[in-house]
Formats: sequence, structure tokens, C-alpha cells
Amino acid sequence: MRESFSQNAGSKRAVELDAIRGLAIMLAVGSHLNRPSGNALLDWIQTPAMRWGAIGVDIFFVLSGFLIGGMIIREIDTTGGFNIKKFLTRRAFRLWPVLYLFVVAHMLFKRSDPYSDYVPQIFFHVQNYFRTPINHLWSLAVEEQFYLLAALLLPLIARLQINTRPMLMWLAGLAAFSSLLRTVAWYYGVDAVSLQWQTQYRIDVLLVGIILAVLKFRRHDLYIRLQGRHWPYLLVALACCFGLNEVSFHPTYVNVYGRWLGMGLGASLILGLDGVQLPRPALWIARPLAFLGIYSYSIYIWHPGIGRSLISWAAAKSGSLPLGILIGNALVVALGVAITRSVERPMMALRDRLFPSNVHS
Repeated sequence: MRESFSQNAGSKRAVELDAIRGLAIMLAVGSHLNRPSGNALLDWIQTPAMRWGAIGVDIFFVLSGFLIGGMIIREIDTTGGFNIKKFLTRRAFRLWPVLYLFVVAHMLFKRSDPYSDYVPQIFFHVQNYFRTPINHLWSLAVEEQFYLLAALLLPLIARLQINTRPMLMWLAGLAAFSSLLRTVAWYYGVDAVSLQWQTQYRIDVLLVGIILAVLKFRRHDLYIRLQGRHWPYLLVALACCFGLNEVSFHPTYVNVYGRWLGMGLGASLILGLDGVQLPRPALWIARPLAFLGIYSYSIYIWHPGIGRSLISWAAAKSGSLPLGILIGNALVVALGVAITRSVERPMMALRDRLFPSNVHS
């Protein structure tokens, strides 16, 4: 028996995309929390995230470009215009409550960090250029800057009445320029943190997602032909994983080859899974990943500091580091679920009442 993998019962969420997001959060969280445990099986499971888990952010970026680009293109094509104020307001309702709750908690429980070292940077979403003690929020700054850029760029292209093919060429050109800029900067010795964090060096990954969205909503016939049978893209994704494993042994190459492999991994997962039907055994893997994907934002925002503390606490209480790692990670997920349900979802429901979307599924 085959079962649809594009709808969750009673939900408009695309389950396959949530599964991709779930894989990304596993890698990203694992890159911060996983550690050698002394248990052979657990260490084998943890190895990908420990070696190249930071690439989870690249998967997030491609998926974000795909989803946000799709939202903007659909609104333009459906309504003939684009309400940038409503778009940015809806993004704020989606992201800010969980983020600023976290910032307030950091202010209360990490008093050793001066407020001036992180509050203004995070408030203006420039923490990827002005570094703060809360390192992992750099990716959120890139996303926020991308939302603004996409909200300005795509409607401008529409107003100029640029056809789909030239639009794709412009987007591909911008992505190639960002990739070239990062490579040149790496060659001339720009530090690894700047290459990883700063938007001009990362926008190519997001633009790849937008290109896929343009194909899906403007050239759907071509998008379907590109997808073909889907499964070859999963082989490409697997090949990217093997490549990332090799690159991880040469850290100086991560910001060149690693970014391209991460981009390829994210794009191949979308092309391989978007709209696919999987046999029931495959859903046993996909559904748990999709569950993580649904709660991924809150998990990501809150996981680093509290996750390490929970692992240390659980390991001390149980007398076992492997058990402590498992319990600590489970508690991080539980916290993410609680914050999503108590903060994120009520604010999104309020957003939908006050600022309903111009495009409906």
C-alpha cells in the first residue's frame, strides 16, 4: 500500500518538507550537543552531526528560500501585487515571540553577559556582523535579512515584467556571484566565522531555494520533468553526505566545498521528496522527522546552552553519559514542543486573525 506524503491528516502542512526540516534540525542541534559517549552504537549514530552537522543550516536555508520564495511568487501571481508590510508583519509574528522570549531568559539567567553585547544586535538582526555571546543566532539574522531582500527583489522583478527565464538567469547569476565572492574571500584569508555568518557569503544557498520555487510555481511542467522519478535525487543527496564526510576531515575547505555540498543536499532533498508518495515503511522514518520539523524553530532557538546543561545534569543523575545524552536531547525536544505550543502557535493564530494571508492553499 502507498500513502500520500504531502498531507498530514487534517493539516495543510507539507509533511515531506517538515521531514527535510526535521533532518536539518537533527544535524544542527547535533553539531552543538553531540559528543563522544563511549558507547559504540550511539557514537556511530552521532558521527554525522558531530563531523558536519553545521550543514543542517544550509538545508534550512535552501528550504527557507523555497518556501518564502514560493509564498511571494504565489501572492504576486494571484493578486497582481505584493503587500510587503503584511509579509514582514506576518514574519515578525512568526519569529519574534520565541526569539525575544529567549533573549529575555538570557538576560535573566546570564547576567554575566552585558546587555549591550547582544540585545541591540539581535533587535536589529545584525548579530551575524556584530558578534554576540549567543553565537547560534547568526543564522536567524541571515534569514531576516533574506526576507527583506526577497520581499524587495521578487516584486521588483514582477513590476519590471521580467519573464520567468530571465528571472531564473538573474537569480542564478546572483547565486553564482555570492558563491564566487565567498570563494575569493576564502582564498584571500577572510576568517572562517565571517564566511559562515555573513549574508553576502551565504545568500547563494537561499537563492537556490528561490530558483526551485520559481520553477515550481512559474514553470511547473519543467519542475515536474526535473523531478522525474524522484529517487535519483535521493542518491545525489546520499552522495553529498559522503562528500561532506570527506570535507569534514579538511576544515579549511568547508566554506568552499562544504557550502556547495550543503546546497546540493538541500536542493536534492526538495526535488526528491516534494510531492512524493512513499511506501508505508518509509513513513516510519519520515513521520518522526516531520514531528521534529514542526517544532524545529523553537528547538533551534533554545537548544545550545540549556541543552548542554540538561545533558550534564542527566548524565550526573543517571551516572551514564550515553543515557545523559539521550535524556538531554529528549528534554530539549520537549522544551521546543512546549514553547511552540504555548508561545509560537498562539501568536501565529493571532497573526492570522489580524493579518490574514493574501494567498490561501
